[in-house]
Amino acid sequence: MNTKISQRRVVKRSPLQIGLALGIVLLVVFLGYLRFGPLSPDEVCLRTIRALESHDANALTALAHPEELHKLNLSAESARAVLADTLWNDGYSGRHRLSVYQHLRPDEVMYETKPEPGSSEKANTPLYITALDSPDKGWRLSLSQLLYYACFRRYAAVGDARSEWRAIKGKYGILGIQQSDGSYTLDAQQYGDR
Repeated sequence: MNTKISQRRVVKRSPLQIGLALGIVLLVVFLGYLRFGPLSPDEVCLRTIRALESHDANALTALAHPEELHKLNLSAESARAVLADTLWNDGYSGRHRLSVYQHLRPDEVMYETKPEPGSSEKANTPLYITALDSPDKGWRLSLSQLLYYACFRRYAAVGDARSEWRAIKGKYGILGIQQSDGSYTLDAQQYGDR
């Protein structure tokens, strides 16, 4: 009687091969984390600038917290319209000096962008970009503050920027502004017509 005994082939791996394979797996996980993981406040700011340069309102709303969009009636369409009336109307060139303007609390960073000397931009007023850290979504753009500062940048030198902001808010159905602490002001009169 012939009995076949199955034999398993045992492949021995050297410690170098195991280490290399483990290193590759860790590198892929790390790169995936960098690509798809939470954003830093600096990355929120840089992505905001890229979106402003390319006139991409969809990218701006993707950087904002969904709660802000919902509570303040913000959308890509309303952001696009406000920016077309303000920042993009002035020819946002993309050549800017970027610096941290305020870092008063661990969950808020405000950046200041100014046109580079010799820039072709009409406005010389800085634009402020605020990143807020939310417990559920990580660092996000405060889109309503960005729109407010775009309006301020456009109208500060030629008139009453706050009155223009009130008019633009009303025109595009924006219900208020997100405050630096993450709360929302729906009654514009309470905080100096912001």
